[in-house]
Amino acid sequence: MSPASPGARILILNFNDYELLDETMQRMIETYQWFIFTVVCTNGSLGELWAKNNGAPIEYFVIKTDDTTSIINQLVKRADYLVAAYDGKNNFCRQLMMKMKMEDKHGEIVRI
Repeated sequence: MSPASPGARILILNFNDYELLDETMQRMIETYQWFIFTVVCTNGSLGELWAKNNGAPIEYFVIKTDDTTSIINQLVKRADYLVAAYDGKNNFCRQLMMKMKMEDKHGEIVRI
């Protein structure tokens, strides 16, 4: 079963390697047969570049606060699925993953 339904908003987070992001997204598209989804990302991110290169609609997330909890809550509210690169140390990413899980939302985590 696909973790994200057609029309889902997929948050791409914390990738510093475009090839790794592209491989991850292509594998997920093939595995889950995703064809219609929106990428949620920040301006200037690799998520934005990937979406533009692959013709995916983009929903920009603008960070307007320094409050980590508020940012995480806003991201969880806007995203249906998380695709993140995680080094096991990034506290923001870890907190976001846990909040997504608490909200019964799923994701693909790539260990870096």
